[in-house]
Amino acid sequence: MLFASRRRVGLAAILTGIAASALMQTLLSTAMPQIAVELDAANAYGWVFASYLLASTLPMPPFGHLADHRGRRNLLLWGIGGFLGGTAGVAVASSGAVLVAARIIQGLGAAALVPAALGAVGDLAGSWRGRFFGAVGLVQVVANVAGPLLGGWFTDGPGWRLGFWVVVPIGLLAMVAAGIGVPNRARSSWPDTWRSLDLLQPVRTIVGDPVMRRIAGGACLAGAALMVATAYLPFLVQTRLGGSATDSSAALIALMAGVGVGSTLGGRAADRRSRLASRMSWVAIAVGCCGLVVLSVVPAGLAWLAAASGVIGVGVGTVMPLLLVRAQLLGGETATARASTVVQLARNLGGAAGTVLLGFVVAGS
Repeated sequence: MLFASRRRVGLAAILTGIAASALMQTLLSTAMPQIAVELDAANAYGWVFASYLLASTLPMPPFGHLADHRGRRNLLLWGIGGFLGGTAGVAVASSGAVLVAARIIQGLGAAALVPAALGAVGDLAGSWRGRFFGAVGLVQVVANVAGPLLGGWFTDGPGWRLGFWVVVPIGLLAMVAAGIGVPNRARSSWPDTWRSLDLLQPVRTIVGDPVMRRIAGGACLAGAALMVATAYLPFLVQTRLGGSATDSSAALIALMAGVGVGSTLGGRAADRRSRLASRMSWVAIAVGCCGLVVLSVVPAGLAWLAAASGVIGVGVGTVMPLLLVRAQLLGGETATARASTVVQLARNLGGAAGTVLLGFVVAGS
């Protein structure tokens, strides 16, 4: 009974940490056009997103190795702490350079947080991991709908800086719950852990396994589609349509709600009909992206933008749990975190490449 209670607390910690991260990203996306104006940081627009993705991607392989060999809890606590430190830096940023530096700190925290959290899901949820990833989708629905609404309200009202401080107590709650409920079983000693560290392991995994190559390729494309849509929608609404930050939140709400709904569908389809769900999700991503491109050239109103972004969200949300479950099953019990790391690494690299290209578009417009 005690173990079951601690397991629920541990899973709640993971969900709370995911909620804090999702809230931060959507708050920033909604506020970023106004932040760029106030800080005179238009040239840093794309790098605000890309720096986070790169910082949360490149250190992820060694952190995944540590999570598998030295346990999940301590790494998860350090990761949440680093993420909250970066969040505070964003809240007090005085220039584009400071903002990018704070995002790098956030990214380093996420690089430790993500493999530890995903590895802990394997420990705590077991054979129910697919359904738990569906529960993650429900949490994302709440956080991703609240984020744009709060971002728009804070940006148009008391100020965007105050909005970022809202994330800090949520993250602190996740740290407390993780300290209670997430196990920290070490499988190797520190000397053995360092000796077995292979920084190129994710690359070898992707290159050497055709199934993992397909998983990584899918995660890369999904990450690019999601991050470009997240970063571009507020810019499109506020600069091309002349809307406010609150107006742009409607398009982001549709995107993020779509991600949450898709994650629920993907989590339930992971145990059955995964092939059909995967195909349908890629069709949705393609249709939504084509619609977004057309609407950026021929503006047709906020409702159409929201519809296109919602379709993208459903597609990405559906495919990511399917990719994560397939990777974890392929990695086995001893490499759950490292297998998950490959998926997240590919997703973040795709998102970073997409947002860097988007930065050039924004700077030239």
